[in-house]
Amino acid sequence: MGMRSVQWMSEIASLFLVLPWEVAAVQGPRGLRLVGPGEQIIWTVRQFEEVSKLSQGEFARLEDWILVVSEFVPDSVPARTVVMPASAWRMAAGQLADVAYGYYPSPLDFSELGYLKPPPVNDVGVEVTDL
Repeated sequence: MGMRSVQWMSEIASLFLVLPWEVAAVQGPRGLRLVGPGEQIIWTVRQFEEVSKLSQGEFARLEDWILVVSEFVPDSVPARTVVMPASAWRMAAGQLADVAYGYYPSPLDFSELGYLKPPPVNDVGVEVTDL
């Protein structure tokens, strides 16, 4: 199945993620960056496990960000769109939560861990404010 691009903007998401008021979804240096206290960061990124359960081509919404599940990671994507395989979304849930536990430095973008080669055009990352 080929990738769809801008059409994601007008389609209905399969999943809507919740962002606690203490966490901000901002444009980071590599894409989506979640900024906030550790406990709320953990709760937020654990929702990526639900994203990993979506089927090929389905997507979730997190505020104005689109999080797509695709085994094919394209070289270019629309702004505020992150495309990764289901396994990468599952891995990101655990690894980014580990930042809040102090196992990795903050801030950290998922691409810095080298799970996807080459790294996605837009990435997900966290910045824990209470470490």
